[in-house]
Amino acid sequence: MKRHGDSWGAKFTIDDYRGTPGWVAPEIQDPSQLPGAAFKPELMPRFDSYSLGLTILSIFVKRGELVDLDVDDESRFDVVISLLREEESIPSGLRMQLRRALKGLLAEDPWSRVLPNPDLLNTGAPAYTTWLSVSQTGRSGGQHAGTAGNIHNRGPNFWRRLDTAVVTELEEQYSTSKSSFDSDVLFGLAQRITRTRTSYIDQLLEYVTESARGGYSPARAVYAQLMHAHRRTPEFKNEILHKWTLQAVAEGYLFAKTSSTITQEDLEAAKQKFRDAGGYATDPFLKKKNMLEVARDTHKAMAFVAENKNVVDKKGNTMLHVAAALGALDVLQKLVEEAKIPVDIQNDNLETPLYKAFQAGQVRVIDYLLDKGAKASTLTRQEKLTTLHWLFTLPEDSIRRIATRLVREAGALIDAQIVTVAEVSGGTPPRIHILHFPFELPLGTPLHWAAFARSKPAMEALLDLGANINATYHDSDVGSTPLFLAAWYGEAEVASFLLSRGAKATVKDPKGRNILHYMAYFVPNYHGSLPYSWHYWVRHGNWDDHMAQATKLVRLLVEAGADINAESQVPRQMTPIRIASEEWNGGVAYALATVGADADAGRSGTVHKWASIRGAELTYPESYLDIFRSVTQRSKDIDARGEFDENTPLHEVVAAMHEEDEVEGACDIMFARDSPPDINAVNRKKWTALYYALFTERDPARRARYLIKKGADLTIRTYDGKNILFPITYNVVFSDQQSHDLIIELLSHLVQAEAGLTDTSQAYQKYFLPAPGNILTLAEAARAGRVQTVKLLLDLGLERDINKFVDTDPPFTVLDEAVLRASSRRQEHLESLASFTSAAARQRALAAGIVYGKTSESPTRAEEAYSGCPKVLSLLRSRGAKRGSELGPLGSSEPPSITDMFPKYFLHPDIWDVMDLYWLGFTPESQPHRHDWDILYELSRYPEDWRDQVVEILREMYKDALWRPDLKMMQRAAKAQLQAVGKATQEKPAVPEVPDSELLRKILSMLAVAGKPDSSTTTPNEKDQKAVWVNARETTKSGPNGLHPTIPGHIFQVELLGNRSLGDTRRVKE
Repeated sequence: MKRHGDSWGAKFTIDDYRGTPGWVAPEIQDPSQLPGAAFKPELMPRFDSYSLGLTILSIFVKRGELVDLDVDDESRFDVVISLLREEESIPSGLRMQLRRALKGLLAEDPWSRVLPNPDLLNTGAPAYTTWLSVSQTGRSGGQHAGTAGNIHNRGPNFWRRLDTAVVTELEEQYSTSKSSFDSDVLFGLAQRITRTRTSYIDQLLEYVTESARGGYSPARAVYAQLMHAHRRTPEFKNEILHKWTLQAVAEGYLFAKTSSTITQEDLEAAKQKFRDAGGYATDPFLKKKNMLEVARDTHKAMAFVAENKNVVDKKGNTMLHVAAALGALDVLQKLVEEAKIPVDIQNDNLETPLYKAFQAGQVRVIDYLLDKGAKASTLTRQEKLTTLHWLFTLPEDSIRRIATRLVREAGALIDAQIVTVAEVSGGTPPRIHILHFPFELPLGTPLHWAAFARSKPAMEALLDLGANINATYHDSDVGSTPLFLAAWYGEAEVASFLLSRGAKATVKDPKGRNILHYMAYFVPNYHGSLPYSWHYWVRHGNWDDHMAQATKLVRLLVEAGADINAESQVPRQMTPIRIASEEWNGGVAYALATVGADADAGRSGTVHKWASIRGAELTYPESYLDIFRSVTQRSKDIDARGEFDENTPLHEVVAAMHEEDEVEGACDIMFARDSPPDINAVNRKKWTALYYALFTERDPARRARYLIKKGADLTIRTYDGKNILFPITYNVVFSDQQSHDLIIELLSHLVQAEAGLTDTSQAYQKYFLPAPGNILTLAEAARAGRVQTVKLLLDLGLERDINKFVDTDPPFTVLDEAVLRASSRRQEHLESLASFTSAAARQRALAAGIVYGKTSESPTRAEEAYSGCPKVLSLLRSRGAKRGSELGPLGSSEPPSITDMFPKYFLHPDIWDVMDLYWLGFTPESQPHRHDWDILYELSRYPEDWRDQVVEILREMYKDALWRPDLKMMQRAAKAQLQAVGKATQEKPAVPEVPDSELLRKILSMLAVAGKPDSSTTTPNEKDQKAVWVNARETTKSGPNGLHPTIPGHIFQVELLGNRSLGDTRRVKE
């Protein structure tokens, strides 16, 4: 299209747009749909966006055919969502990308459509290659280069590896459009957030509940068990929950239990329904309704074969495979005996009809095929699976007989190993995905699968036929034996059976870890990708159930010879209970401690670890105090020091981000010991638990009061001389009033505890004032803008030391510290405020308290500190405070410079004003709270030659192109210069002049020298003045150009006439 300058040519009309009918935006055919019914040439690319959106949607849901989005009473995007949901070949991750992209491309308002760009869809992502792989329909081409099968990006493995930024975006989308959110995505999010944040349980249960409500069967299958695990009341009636359970069993769910309303007969009927539908087979033919009807009808099946239509789907399955999977024995017999189809015919993955029959647990078919000589020794092409792997699918009363026939008659390999590669899946071997919990089948041998399914008849049959009970995964170590895996899953009954049959519980892996280490040690290659919490919730139940099962399992393993205090080699000296603690596996840690693990054995820190763990992030948040009690009971030294900071467990508890009930509960447990902890023990920095407590940002006052009641000493000082009042002035949780009141409260406690003390001033002067570090408390209160607290400290006696140096390098007093922080707070406020350009936006930001810079303080505290800082400066000055520069040199005969007083020179208010204030859109006169900050300017203008030093700093910055004067500042300086002409003397103002006129004049004079002379330029009526061009800045930070010149590659310049006035402006190439 032709363009004129920077805009679309005005001669275009909507009729000039060319596109294929059916693929163009609706407003092309009906211009009345345009907003305001007005066409503008700039809309042309937005029409392209719509066509691109239709094309993308067609590729994914219609295989390139036309998509009709005009559905009565539905918005176009609702139709898009429905189409994406119905297409099962699209992985969850790719479906999310498509929704985002199509929402922008197909927007109803053409002005809202995003322009086509390469970032709309990431075709290099695993989700895309997954779809590309499974969308291939040809049989001979093989897998597309660079693609990974759908198995690698589904289920827990996908969600475990999903980027945190994507998770955050999904949760934000859910919060704004709950009703349209995909149920499978919600269920995946529930898995992804497990134990990744504080207080995750409520959100997890909400996701599962809404996923179940939306009809997602895997969520429905475990819903009741998850609610029971967390002692919550289900939102659905029992009849509905039981219906969901039986439906899940009819889809292959293995973890349903009998109840008052679900009998064993009900479960068996549901299992048979699962078998009749093809069991665990996932072949394409199962989605072809007509093909299933043919396979169940003898005449139709024979007619199909008679027409030489042997292959039924893209996987290469035949009608014999279909009949075997469905258990259609009469059809199978006809196909074998009359159509003469070989019983061992294979599909593309080398799967035989016998293999299909085993996937579906079809006993009659299996017997028939074995009678006809079917072989069971064939391995599948991809996974190297055998029929024996699926032994657990059979009815229990047929398992032993069938297994025996397979091995003795059909040549089945009893210890056949699944062989796979990991590099295509982020280092994790791909697994066969199943619909329901735990969503992935294991690797290994048939015995691994039988143990996974908790099928005792299958395990017995395999072991009696010679299966290796200590078999490991392919090319793996003992951590992958059936017994080790059962221990990790928490399956006490399976472990008990395996132990009774001779499984070894005493072996160790090459790193010296035994089975008790592996109870909590997570290895995705062995255990799959689902967080262990889900296994406990579904397999065990609530915390009481889990405690019982975990303790039973540990006891079994210890009785079988596992060393409960074994130390690993890698990581060094890690015992099982320490591994469990590092993994935050509370159930295993509890069980190990209960059975007798030594919490002090090996590398120290087990009790310390649990002291710092937050209950809200555990598998069972309610379990924290039970776990902490069990672990501390197994420790002989409750005052043991940590390896690095020498904290005791008491330090760790009061410093952690626990809820207050957890803190006090854990402390009560320690103080209830026969030998309670030393409440005044100090760490490497000489911090006590009380000192730590006052630093926490939870409820420091409550923690401090608790410890004081237990006998904490208020007078101990840290290694650098800080007293117990310092963290009160430092802690951002406290308001000024709260810090003031808490200091009085602590001092009052000393008065009450000592008969000789009569008031708080006396207590302070006895225990705090004599110490040299007391000045640090006053300095911190001043930095924090705590007016009342500063006044209190001065009144208590610190006015005597008000001019002591807080630091000697540089030699700063309390007033120096207060000036620097006050200047910083002022700058942060103005920078934040400038980003809100309209008056209304600024008012909203001020009301919300979000205009005080990046700070850990609450908005209320940040505002209080901002307004308090200039008041603190005035208070200190009124009580005799001086800056270090006023007290004379310290160790040097040279007078202090501005950079001595302001190590970060831009904190000097006059320097910062010249550098940034105008650029932010303010002037010194118009800045908010202008008169409040007079004291800051006054205290910053030292020594006497401060202006000359400021000018020299600016000269160097101008020379190095680090600073450009603002046009508005130069205009203000020129005005100051003109006002000074003819005045011989200047009266010193009563308050600091802002801006300082003399400084501005000096800056202008400096620029007159530093600017670039231009002899070719003359200005009318100014020929007697020397003209220079000064590189300047004409815009503001929030203006249209920001930091950049008006025209890229050019510099804005101002003509300076002499050092008095401004002339023209221009833009020159760099």
